[in-house]
Amino acid sequence: MERTLAIIPIGAMPKNLCREVGTHLQETLGVPFELLISLGEPKYAFNAGNDQFHATAIVRRVGQAISPRKHLMGVGLCEVDLFMPDVNFVFGDSDREGKAAVVSLARLRPSWYGRPPDHSLLMRRLASEVLHEVGHVLGLPGCNHESCAMFISNTLSDTDRKEARLCDSCRSRAVVS
Repeated sequence: MERTLAIIPIGAMPKNLCREVGTHLQETLGVPFELLISLGEPKYAFNAGNDQFHATAIVRRVGQAISPRKHLMGVGLCEVDLFMPDVNFVFGDSDREGKAAVVSLARLRPSWYGRPPDHSLLMRRLASEVLHEVGHVLGLPGCNHESCAMFISNTLSDTDRKEARLCDSCRSRAVVS
């Protein structure tokens, strides 16, 4: 049985966006995806002090939702604003050992910055950040090529410079098994 990438909506994440992300990963990595049921709202990860959600707590839940025999990894997609200790916000997080990642649309949406919705821009940003986190699960480090999805995004401008693909060097080191 061929293992799949599990795409896992978290909360009220639109399924059409989940399918678009899954299709992009399938085309990029050559591995089929499976859309799982939603994990529900991540209330367990909420931090009232900063009105954000702890990314690592959500990644752990994503890892618990997959079957290692059936799934290569799990990728959670959510709408909530994510943070990690000592970092104001993150677009996503991953755990190589747990074979899990999460990416939030919150700060990738143009509307977060008072701009009109732009589905194409949102999908380009989302595909790039999801591929970045999946790359970490596959063992890839950050990359110095600004156009590579593995380039580290500390700002939205960094994300907008990246493409939703791996550079030749990262692609040659990404082992999907």
